[in-house]
Amino acid sequence: MGFRFSKRVKLLPGLTMNFSKSGVGFSMGPKGLRYSVGPTGSYMTTGIPGTGLSVREKIGAASHARSHGSLADAPAESKTNLTLRYDEATREVTVLDQDGKVITDLNLLQYIRAQDPYKEGLLTINKQVKQDIDEKTRQFLEIYKATPKMLTAQDWQSFQQAKPIEYDMQPFPDPEPTKEGIKEELWQRARNEIGSLFFWRNSGLRETFVSENLDRVYTERHNDWAARKAAFDAEEYETKQSADTSMLACHNEHMARLGKALNGDGEYIRQAVEDILKGISLPVEFAIDFDYDEEKRRLHIDLDLPEIEQLPIEQAGITATGRLSVKQKSAKGLRSDYAVCVTGLAFYFAGHFFNISPMIGEVVVSGYTQRLSKKTGNIENEYIYSVQFIRDIFQRLNIAHINPIDAFENFTHTLELNQSFEFKAIVPLE
Repeated sequence: MGFRFSKRVKLLPGLTMNFSKSGVGFSMGPKGLRYSVGPTGSYMTTGIPGTGLSVREKIGAASHARSHGSLADAPAESKTNLTLRYDEATREVTVLDQDGKVITDLNLLQYIRAQDPYKEGLLTINKQVKQDIDEKTRQFLEIYKATPKMLTAQDWQSFQQAKPIEYDMQPFPDPEPTKEGIKEELWQRARNEIGSLFFWRNSGLRETFVSENLDRVYTERHNDWAARKAAFDAEEYETKQSADTSMLACHNEHMARLGKALNGDGEYIRQAVEDILKGISLPVEFAIDFDYDEEKRRLHIDLDLPEIEQLPIEQAGITATGRLSVKQKSAKGLRSDYAVCVTGLAFYFAGHFFNISPMIGEVVVSGYTQRLSKKTGNIENEYIYSVQFIRDIFQRLNIAHINPIDAFENFTHTLELNQSFEFKAIVPLE
């Protein structure tokens, strides 16, 4: 079962196609300001959005446009948004009206395609399609650029000096009530509630109300605030105790693992390799066999490489006229992509594994693939490269800017790759 992926790209933001009895024209512009080009000329319409007030002014000589019989019955000055749709399966671009229906009238399509907004919309689609095709290839060619930065001696030292994280108790959010605040509140209440026909008595009555209630209300409010604060602080303290206990346990576990890493513990390193491999997600299929030699501080990796059939076979370009050109890569071009991809994998994995422990001094990666053996006539595993990465040299590389094929030259390696990017079988390093 398969599916088709399609994109929809608007011609331009704010762009519409205007249908009228006299012909077809494009218009564009934000609310309150629109520039229109139609069969009767160019116009600037200005207005205040939401008021219904606008002024339409002709700004150029009438431009000639052909009328189409298929539009003769269209309502005057009706408007619809046009959409361009690209079908990846057929490589075709269709024009849809506002109801999502494909426009099939050839005369109308010819007119639409002659307009600059259509050309700009088509160019936008073509550039996006090219970008998508290029991205598929890039994901394979630039795997090595995802190689993690090597941890330095300073990094490992900082790990040793790390302290357990402690929970920060949050302060009670409600402010403590004050007599001044309560007093102002009582005065406001007195002004709202106490009034007399004998207005000259209001001031005294209100002052009496405030003085008689101030201490009582303040005491009630403060006691309530203190009780809520005590409950909040007690809950925060319990949270801190629980969180600190949990984080201390995590810290101690982390420090125990760090100690094994710093000592180059073999079992720890082997388990760490497995954990890393479980978390890796790549656009290619691979398999790895590995072992760690504690005495030589050397990690051996046998890498079952992806097959060339997994790589994208298409390449795209934009012509000088803005047209999209999609072709299949040449056999040599595809082999070149494959060579960069599989040699890049060696750097990618070595970078991850060096960061397991500073005691890993070497990572030997030997890549093999399944090919038809000319000796036996059977499909067999054949090694096509083997490289011995040394920590100190690897650490000095600027991985993001290397060519992984050329970068093999920095290390002891076995690789036979001709100018047509064909790998020959090799005997891997011990």
